[in-house]
Amino acid sequence: MAAREKLMRVEENLLMVDGSDNEEDVIGLFDEDEGKGDEDLHLDQDLQSGFVFQPGFLDDVELPLDKEVDLEDSDTSRSRASEEHSGVSSRASSSLGIDLDLDLNIDDEFELDEVEADYMYEWNKDLANFPLVPLFTGNSGLQFEVTKEKCTPLSIFSKFITKQTITQFKSETNKYATSLIQQKERSSAILSKRSIFKTRKCVHIDELYKLLAILLHIELVKKSTFLQYWSTDITVHTSFAPKVMTRSRFLSILSFFHLNDNAKFIPRGEPNHDPLHKVRPFLDHLRQAFPSFYLPTQNICIDEALCPWRSRAQMRVYMKDKPVKWGIKLYKLCESKSGYVVEFEVMAHEINVSNTPEEVCKRLIAKYLNQGHCLYIDNYYCNPSLCNFLAANNTIFVGTVRPNRVGLPKDLMTQTLTAGEMDYRRRN
Repeated sequence: MAAREKLMRVEENLLMVDGSDNEEDVIGLFDEDEGKGDEDLHLDQDLQSGFVFQPGFLDDVELPLDKEVDLEDSDTSRSRASEEHSGVSSRASSSLGIDLDLDLNIDDEFELDEVEADYMYEWNKDLANFPLVPLFTGNSGLQFEVTKEKCTPLSIFSKFITKQTITQFKSETNKYATSLIQQKERSSAILSKRSIFKTRKCVHIDELYKLLAILLHIELVKKSTFLQYWSTDITVHTSFAPKVMTRSRFLSILSFFHLNDNAKFIPRGEPNHDPLHKVRPFLDHLRQAFPSFYLPTQNICIDEALCPWRSRAQMRVYMKDKPVKWGIKLYKLCESKSGYVVEFEVMAHEINVSNTPEEVCKRLIAKYLNQGHCLYIDNYYCNPSLCNFLAANNTIFVGTVRPNRVGLPKDLMTQTLTAGEMDYRRRN
């Protein structure tokens, strides 16, 4: 607010307390000549043109009522005015019964510029006492013994998808199929003899291994529909799927395939609802298995990925910059060299889980702090607050940044650099 407008507010307050519409009556409250010395009379004469408040109330600024203040006054005159009138504001406030400690910091000439404040309190270009880069102390590489016998594709697959996991798949699949068939029987639904509910048989562990093998084959060899993998047409025929399992058995198992108990599902809107209930046991298993068999080297990175999904799902998102626009968003912590995923999260819009970029990074890297890792991220996650957190936990931080992030040095963000030119700032 301009100085004149702020002074008008003070003047209006004084007139309102005095109950008079005459400015001279207000000034007259201080104009008592009896029993005053020359110095006091000089002060009252000064009050006819303006008030001078003591430091602490109005930051040593002379506030006029009838004329503008000359901001070019020398430091000597300012000091003298402050000393001579040190008691004026206390007299004014006691006489009128009001508090003059108002927000009237109008001397913009003596306020620090934002850029100067950045240098004084936060960012600078001082290279003295520069902190040492923390050494990498983490354990990296494979966490199990590798031999020729133990390095087959099946043995590596079995470390992540264990027999215990397959047994749980079998149990939940049979349980779901039984409950669904019973539901059909209670509803007196008319089923054909070739219906999967009529021809359904209990699933065995070896059949689930075959099912997973066909699903991996489907990811490697792309076709339009499932049926084409069992087609005898020479233009699309492949022999793998028919040799492993018949088409009808594959579709029957896939129709009832389940990973968790539906009876334990809590509906949306109720306490403790889990949007990922149907796949929660498998996700938890993978999050434990990934870092138990391989630990990353020093350089790691965090980024998001999109699992294609166009069916109904609460956590489905749209990302216009991704090759696949619709899907389920995942946050991943990976080793930079190999791309191996050591930690991940599914963005499921859970009520008590924050999905802000900074909080996501903190959760993903929690197990790898204080080990000297170097984290690379893009401008979606990068901000000074996250940088402070990582530096305090002996973790190196490298990334691009958006210039409008809060807390960045404004002079550095707004300058234009030519090719080959560089600039820097440091803090703390």
